[in-house]
Amino acid sequence: LPGAIIPAIGGLAVAFLRRFFVLPQHGERLLVRMRNAFRARQRLIVRATLRAMPAIDGHERDAGIRDQLVRLNESALAIDEQLSEGGALGSEGCLRARIFDAELATENFVAVAMRFRATGNTVPPVLSRSLEAFCRDAFCDSRTLAGDALSLDKGATSECRRLYASAENLTKATLALTAP
Repeated sequence: LPGAIIPAIGGLAVAFLRRFFVLPQHGERLLVRMRNAFRARQRLIVRATLRAMPAIDGHERDAGIRDQLVRLNESALAIDEQLSEGGALGSEGCLRARIFDAELATENFVAVAMRFRATGNTVPPVLSRSLEAFCRDAFCDSRTLAGDALSLDKGATSECRRLYASAENLTKATLALTAP
């Protein structure tokens, strides 16, 4: 037993030195990585939602999307916790609101998309292309979605218009999140 105590104390000392002197955490860098992870989770959710759209009976996919939404919520909470620890550069209230808006817009998009899928409609190709572009780089211009919505004929269903509106809200919230 005494032989195990000395290596344990040595390991704790090395971990302490590494944590505070060799590789100290920088709140700003950690916050940037957390925001990037949040946006990546957001893109994964949109991509999974698009893949689930053609399937009328996609309960397993729906469960996976719900799990990803939970992870997105956990990412938002982790960012909020990092901000409360003083890791932000001063505009933490604005960033908190942006994170909340982006998370809410993502959840709203998924809910509208699942309701749209339940009606048996297919996603218009122009919207599908815009959302695929969003998934590729997460910086697509929300005006593209607005222009696509305007190009719809007047006979578009209300569900289709709601899907466009929620997708546009999603891109606007994400663009606001990426703004400095």
